[in-house]
Formats: sequence, C-alpha cells, structure tokens
Amino acid sequence: MTSLAMQQHPNFARGLTMIGARVEEISLSNGMVQAIRRGPVTYIGRGLFERSSDLRQLRQRRLVILNAEADDDSLYRAAGFRKVLTGAYVAELNLINRPAPRTKWRQALRQSHALAFETTIRPLAPVDQWILDRDREQQITKRYRALPHGIVTHWPVGDTVACIAAEKGVPIAAMIFLIHGAAATYHIGWTSDHGRKLRAHHRLFDEAAQCLAQRGVQWLDLGTIDTVNTAGIARFKIGTGATVRQLGGTWIAAPTR
Repeated sequence: MTSLAMQQHPNFARGLTMIGARVEEISLSNGMVQAIRRGPVTYIGRGLFERSSDLRQLRQRRLVILNAEADDDSLYRAAGFRKVLTGAYVAELNLINRPAPRTKWRQALRQSHALAFETTIRPLAPVDQWILDRDREQQITKRYRALPHGIVTHWPVGDTVACIAAEKGVPIAAMIFLIHGAAATYHIGWTSDHGRKLRAHHRLFDEAAQCLAQRGVQWLDLGTIDTVNTAGIARFKIGTGATVRQLGGTWIAAPTR
C-alpha cells in the first residue's frame, strides 16, 4: 500500500490526543512520523522509514518501540534496533484495479443479494452509538482488545463510512470504515447470528468498497490476518480478493545517550 497507514495519519493523532494520549510529530528526512509518548517510552505504530539515520535519530532521547510498516530487517538492525516480534500479516485491497473476489466469497455475495434485507451507506452519526456498544460487547465476549473508540468518535465525520444492514428495521450487521488520504481502513465490524446466515457482511463490504472507490480512495486496509485465532474473519478478508502482506515486525532500541 503506497498511502500512509491509519496509525500515521493526523486524524489518528487527533483522536488519541482527544482521549488524553500524548502524541508527538517527529521530523525525519522523508517527512514526519507520529509517535506516542508513554513515560520514558516512545512508541511508533506502522512507521515508514527509509534511512537508518532517521532511526538512529529517534534513539537520541528515549527507549523506542516501533511496529515497522516495511519488511526490511537490515535497515533497523543497522540503526541498532533489535526485533522482538515478527511482523503481522495485513490484507490490502486495491480499489482502483479491484480484483475479483474468490469463488466462495463471490457466491456468498450473490446469495446475499437474493435475500430481503436493506443496506444503508452513509457517514457515521450519533445514532450509530449502538455499533460501538456491540463492538465493545464482542470484545469482552471474544476476549480481544482493539483501538479505543475515541479514534472513531473524534474522526472527521466526512471521512467516516457507516454501513448498516437491517431486516424489517432491525439491524443485523454493521461496518465502519475510516478514510485517511488516498486510503481507508476497515475499522469495526459486527454481525448478529442472523446477519451471518444472510451473508450481510458480504453485501455491506461490496457496497462500501464501491462507495469508497467513487470517493477516490485507492487502497483499503482490511487489518491483520490471523488464520489461527480468527480463521473465519481471515477467510472473509482474503476472499474479497485482497493481497496479504507482512509488516516489518516490532523492534526495540535503547537510547544512545
């Protein structure tokens, strides 16, 4: 993906700041990188680096932990960083030359169009708080943690896309996408058991991708792929036709002084 990841967009920093986090912009040779400051630690999420000199610069004051965007071990090692976790895999969908979904995904999409439920695609609104509530509930039930909802609630409304499926006025599935420059991120997804049976997410995702492409979004970040703990979600993301790419891993380095 050529656009900056959501974690490096100014709207992400704004959302974190609004909920009390300390975010700092650091000037590098190829632009700016956003860092979160937590006591003596500087944390950088999905940072994109091109020169080891920039990485050495980061080490001048604090302990640095970074999740690297690019998979280039030699770059980080040359700057004195040590890898502590291998890179996660993410799924990315090209919306300019959108590939055809895989066969089973395409069949599920066709099935969903034959069923009687309604879909709505629009910017996020205060009445959509229920989506965040459902997401919070599923985080507790499924025992996982996601980014704070403050990121969503403080994102510019015009750059949010809420997708809702309902049957006879009752919501059965929902998705939230956040636009950041020429890219967007699939941020939250929820479905009821009935929505899952109706393949509601297939239709919602397809309509959202079309909407984003019409708005000039070139890339869609579907988030991480975990074929062990969330195999069903991984199959859904890969089935869209997305490309799977490995990130650069988590690196740590002590200050140089």
